[in-house]
Amino acid sequence: MKKFLTSAALLIVSAMVLSSCSSGVSASGYKTGLGIVTSTASSVAPTADKAGKAQVDSTIAVVTLDGGGKITKCSLDVAQTAIAVDAAGQLTPPADPVKSKQEKGANYGMKKASSIGKEWNEQADAFAQWCIGKTVDQVAGLKVKNVDKETGVPDIPELSSSVTVSSTSFIAAIQKAVANAK
Repeated sequence: MKKFLTSAALLIVSAMVLSSCSSGVSASGYKTGLGIVTSTASSVAPTADKAGKAQVDSTIAVVTLDGGGKITKCSLDVAQTAIAVDAAGQLTPPADPVKSKQEKGANYGMKKASSIGKEWNEQADAFAQWCIGKTVDQVAGLKVKNVDKETGVPDIPELSSSVTVSSTSFIAAIQKAVANAK
């Protein structure tokens, strides 16, 4: 009888866990979502004089939301793949494995060109940290400006000293992640 009761209790607990997972909310009330937005805007067609490139930039966001819809965790990254294309349309894939911008870290090389002296991953991490405690609507409502060729640069005091990269794709990926949260 004791084995039966133990087995029955385990089945009930398992059913509760499975039902909470299938409803999209974990037993703790938190939900996690993944969002990816992709752009080919940096691609350049080859000409007779100059090689081009087929480039895909995929911005990835992973967010965790509490029961009230506020972001409790946020991670951002970009997978940037560029393949050379010659005038004849011949593709030359990268010789080395492609690393994401977070994986490249300091080797990405933005720090020396950054007006605030921060590398890409530092800026992405600062933006992700800024999202903590906010709803997706608050993140989407971020005031942005255009700087040089960049569009969507944050235009609020708490981010202007830590983020000078375009945040438009961050916001779009976060919106998708929240929409996909389960």
